[in-house]
This record gives sequence, structure tokens and C-alpha cells, in this order.
Amino acid sequence: MQWFAAVLTFFSALAMASDLKYYSGKNLNFRKSQPFIAILIIVIIFGVISHNPAEIVFLIALLYALSGPYSYLQSKKLSNYINF
Repeated sequence: MQWFAAVLTFFSALAMASDLKYYSGKNLNFRKSQPFIAILIIVIIFGVISHNPAEIVFLIALLYALSGPYSYLQSKKLSNYINF
């Protein structure tokens, strides 16, 4: 378990010191009317989180931490196709 903590710490340090772009959520607009299915999905997500909060919040944080490098690799992959 110590190696996992070391790897997680190293990855966190690299992510904080990098210039990777992470999704901020600033463009979400909750003022307009939302469809019923969206509200239902939000309620289900809250139910899943409340079932086992520690593990679910950790998974959400891990996915968010991996989203920056993933979007960077996707943009590089897309730019490789454009440059042909």
C-alpha cells in the first residue's frame, strides 16, 4: 500500500505543477429548464454516492485527476490527424 501512496503523491505533484487544462464546469447553466431525465440521473448519482461515499468520492476525484492528461492526449492525437 505504501507504493500506491507514493505513486499517488507523485502523480498529484505532477498534476499540480503542470499546465494541463481541467474541466471547470463554468459553462453549465442551471438557470434554464432541465429535462426530467437529467434530474432523475442527478438523484440516482446522489443515491449511489450516499451508498458508499468514501469509495465513490475517491473514484470521482481519480477520474477528474485523469481527465486532464486524457484531454491533453486526445488533443495531441487530433492534432496528429490534422497535420497530415
